Amino acid sequence: GRIRANGEPTDAERHAAQLAIERAAELAGHERALRAAIAEALLEADDLAPDLVRRCGDVGFDPRSPCRVCVIDVGDELEASLRSLHWWAHDRALVGRRDDHAVLIGPDDPAWFAAAIDALAERHPAASAGLGHPALGAPGIKRSYASGRQAAGVLRVTGRTGVLEIQDDSLESILVEAAEPARLVRFVEGVVNPLLAYDERKGAELVRTLETAVRLGWNLQGAARECHVHVSTFRYRLARIEQLTGLDLATADGRLAAELALRARRALA
Repeated sequence: GRIRANGEPTDAERHAAQLAIERAAELAGHERALRAAIAEALLEADDLAPDLVRRCGDVGFDPRSPCRVCVIDVGDELEASLRSLHWWAHDRALVGRRDDHAVLIGPDDPAWFAAAIDALAERHPAASAGLGHPALGAPGIKRSYASGRQAAGVLRVTGRTGVLEIQDDSLESILVEAAEPARLVRFVEGVVNPLLAYDERKGAELVRTLETAVRLGWNLQGAARECHVHVSTFRYRLARIEQLTGLDLATADGRLAAELALRARRALA
């Protein structure tokens, strides 16, 4: 059992070391399974029953504290990403899986989640994540999961990576939550993309024109001054926007559609 004279371990020592590694891996696997089961129980719970609070406490997580749910897409690398997330989360969060995505339930700290996704992206560059509403209690956790999944769906449709955060009950967040992701993206692209393409071709400022008109409540005189153009030029730009988008900006519906598209674009940025 001693080390050989040349400093090499004996066969018995190699065998013992291999057994220790396998045992540690087995224990880590049990720990991941336990925490994943608790995460799933939290996502399913209608209230924080004492037994569920106790189970959470056994692994160092307090479900009664403010938290958030992050829904993470990693393509075909789900199992490997779950191991990475367990290592990162340690005793600050719970990691589970639902369908084809990972779920991270952690503190109400967007910077912590951003750091977790950045660390995950170093090994899994395709990772994208939707961060749900701040949550308190079982109903809040369910809502946070739903909003996080919706945000993750938007990222999936647009092919983007990184984190899309649902921050509060602003109109932008409501748009992301309420709309089917693919339909929301089509709506935004249908309004904004023709203007972006025209601006790039012609060196125009149609997007800025529309944003300024919306922000100043369609006060065309004030909007023209802010854009440093004559009001007739500003009206010409609006007419061009109507031609490109099909919106009638003289109507309440057309103006509302323009504002919703711009607000949704900001939420998706």
